[in-house]
Amino acid sequence: MFCIFWLMRLHLDGKECFSFGMKKDWTPKTEEDFQCNGQDSQELSVEYKKRKAFYDNANWDGLEKLCVGAGLLKKQNGPHDPERTLAMLVLMSIHDLMKLDRLRPICSVKNFNGYKKGEQIGDHDIALSYVLEH
Repeated sequence: MFCIFWLMRLHLDGKECFSFGMKKDWTPKTEEDFQCNGQDSQELSVEYKKRKAFYDNANWDGLEKLCVGAGLLKKQNGPHDPERTLAMLVLMSIHDLMKLDRLRPICSVKNFNGYKKGEQIGDHDIALSYVLEH
């Protein structure tokens, strides 16, 4: 869910947080956070370089326009739409809940995307689709 939060804050610190992650104090990680003197040093360096390449090459304008087009932001660099944002976050939460066996629905129709009546829908994406349609 943080990805949505960060995408809606690109004009603030969203690009950095989306690309590099956050520290325990909720500030964006920097190059220094990917450095150490141990055996993980090279792996951290490679990780930082990948993240930096993403940061430098991402189509940030396109991502922000996507948020505007979805109705999450009212305009670029602008305020968010609370109802649309809440709806997106609820949808993402339900999507994740469909990963729990106990909450996956049982198919109640003859056939739904390969699942027969009485079968538990095992794929969380199909389970969410089933819940939204039925």
